[in-house]
Amino acid sequence: MAVDDAYTKALLHMDGADTSTTFTDESGKTWTASGNAQIDTAQKKFGTASGLFDGTGDYIDTPDHADFDVGSGDFTVDHWIRKNLNGVTQYYCGQTSSSFTYASTSIVMTIHATNKLYSYLGYSGENAVVIVSTGTITDTNWHHIALVRYGNTATQYIDGVADGTGDVTGLTLNNSANKWGIGRAGEYASNIFDGWVDEHRFSKGIARWTTNFTPPTVAYGEAADTGNFFHFF
Repeated sequence: MAVDDAYTKALLHMDGADTSTTFTDESGKTWTASGNAQIDTAQKKFGTASGLFDGTGDYIDTPDHADFDVGSGDFTVDHWIRKNLNGVTQYYCGQTSSSFTYASTSIVMTIHATNKLYSYLGYSGENAVVIVSTGTITDTNWHHIALVRYGNTATQYIDGVADGTGDVTGLTLNNSANKWGIGRAGEYASNIFDGWVDEHRFSKGIARWTTNFTPPTVAYGEAADTGNFFHFF
């Protein structure tokens, strides 16, 4: 397979043999598995499997790349997640340092101990826009999560419904030098994710959704893919 379009800078379908530690990125980036991070065929949203992370040292990461430097432009980070725990803060993807300073943070996505979704967008040294959902996720079902910057606004979507926005007028996000991680926030080793991730995609230069939408019904790149809209304004 291949990336679904030129805007896609990372795309992991999380498919493969059960218990495999090989995570294939259709963009060609190399991801390294740590702990017991593995492919799990018992759980998946699409395809044959998903990525399993047990919350005790499991994550995958890839070195910093210019593709992750979104600057002041539009971007979209989206994926399906299925968590195991409630009431525990869990950083499930992003790019930041081992000390999680705002100066080292570009984008970090989190499920808070309140079961709300938080997104951190680092800019201008020790500053960050923090987006907080009003809704909560308290079940252990699959949910589509998207973080989208469209011009001056960054929006979180839960299952296609906007829930939480941040004003990013005039802001250039940090160009973090740290790894991008799935299962944890970059190189930050605390509060890592306990659950599954499927169809993780990083898109640069495009706001794939600007209003509420129907979540994708198939894996990205397949027929009837609803997540490949282009917005030219």
